[in-house]
Amino acid sequence: MGSSAQALTDLLGPPLDWAQLSRSMGVPGASVETAEDLAKELKKALEEPGPHLIEMKLRT
Repeated sequence: MGSSAQALTDLLGPPLDWAQLSRSMGVPGASVETAEDLAKELKKALEEPGPHLIEMKLRT
């Protein structure tokens, strides 16, 4: 496989800002790193109509 074709399937980069992508399409989005922040964002999302995106960043 050539380098151009391999780049199409590479999941390592560039990093995507999922919350910003969501907001750019008119869908509320947030990015969280702790369980407490996840609970807050989930509560907010459930109180509003429509879809919401919550990205939970996991520590590796």
